[in-house]
Amino acid sequence: MAETRINGRNGTADVSINAVTYATRFRRFSLVSNVPQIDVTTFSTETAPVHEPGVEIIRFDVAGFLTYNATNAGPLIPAPQNVPLVFTYFTGCTISFTGSFESASADRQVGTHSIMTGSGVSAGAITVTWDLS
Repeated sequence: MAETRINGRNGTADVSINAVTYATRFRRFSLVSNVPQIDVTTFSTETAPVHEPGVEIIRFDVAGFLTYNATNAGPLIPAPQNVPLVFTYFTGCTISFTGSFESASADRQVGTHSIMTGSGVSAGAITVTWDLS
């Protein structure tokens, strides 16, 4: 099968927080993997510094419409802690982990939709499932 790009028009993306879908609310998410490099240089290797990988942490951001009058509607306030998160890019293409939100916001403006956002970090194992067929 030919390589296929994931586009933003197929209706398959989703963010699940604590097993609750936010597909009808969120319109953007972003994940960034951070692996700190630990300096283990010694006198014998000081001319060529040596580093070992630390623990991987994923930083995430989500944003979408603030809603009401539905099950689980409303802002992400208080910011959820230690909840299972599943980020679906396309059918069979997910990244999941337990995460804690560091911040959450609910923004109301005149003449446009209200927006909610959240950001946080992973805590524990990270699972990547990706369709390679």
